[in-house]
Amino acid sequence: MSELSKYQPVESGNPAYSMACHSQLAYSGHRYVADKLKVHGFDRVYLFTYQGSNTYLAGYPMNKGAHGWILAFRGTENDYKDILHDITLFKRTADYDHSYRVHGGFLTALQHVWGSRGRQLPAKPDDIYRRIGPEGISEILIREVHPKDSLWITGHSLGGALAQLAAYYVPRDLNLPITGLYTFGAPRLLDPQMALNLKKQKFFPVYRYVHAADIVPRVPPWFLGFRHGAQEIYISKKGKIFQKPGILFKFFDIWYRQFLLIFLVAAVVFITSTYANWFDYWVWNSMIALTAGLLSWLMLPRLFKLIPFPILRGLRFRAFTDHGIQKYVNATKG
Repeated sequence: MSELSKYQPVESGNPAYSMACHSQLAYSGHRYVADKLKVHGFDRVYLFTYQGSNTYLAGYPMNKGAHGWILAFRGTENDYKDILHDITLFKRTADYDHSYRVHGGFLTALQHVWGSRGRQLPAKPDDIYRRIGPEGISEILIREVHPKDSLWITGHSLGGALAQLAAYYVPRDLNLPITGLYTFGAPRLLDPQMALNLKKQKFFPVYRYVHAADIVPRVPPWFLGFRHGAQEIYISKKGKIFQKPGILFKFFDIWYRQFLLIFLVAAVVFITSTYANWFDYWVWNSMIALTAGLLSWLMLPRLFKLIPFPILRGLRFRAFTDHGIQKYVNATKG
């Protein structure tokens, strides 16, 4: 596949691969992004950055005067603001009309670069109000994107979460159609009802790619009320794509490793607590051990960053940390 087909035009190539490449490009510096897109035929590039949130909107000419647009959100990096967005588990209201509540950190991250264009009241001749605020993505979309254009939205990791929120606000507030939404390794962020409505909507296709060994799509925990807004497209640990893999397939592909880790941690804690006579009842020791095992699984994204790589390799649990965008680029290149 040629270098050109990575980025433009999306319509004539492999959209999933192109979106993965744009999600990867979003991690680069602004000058590199602009120069790279210009070489590949993009004639308009807008870059947005504030408080750790980074996004670009890029357009390329199509037939009959129309334009194709890519809205790509950067994912999590070793920036403390990005990390704070990831671990903030409180919810905020994303839509007061429907009482939708989403991950507060992700909503804040989007608002940093979204701008001031929100839902507008019906215009009247005697209107006296004006909406004033810093310009962002919403203003540029209103100004540049037309109904006949195509608009693709994508992002990896944190960027995938922001892409989902943007895909909700674009048609609702800006009255612009979306051609497709592609996310890669995105975490949970929606409440159950909002996630269900996103799955049922038919206005644009939603593709949510999840690598088998990527822990990020499994957090925040579902029992805290966070959900995904689309059926996953599963990438096995060997890099093969499956639309609807069975539970047993996924278990033996990767999940058995995670259950093994929980069991090992729980066994160590149980044996230690039993012989140390922490409690008189084995039931309490079992509960403590199971809790420790589950907490070790929930903390994997942070814990493995603190363990030296050789130890990871020795423990053979490195597969849990396959969150990099390159995994998704390789899988969708097909």
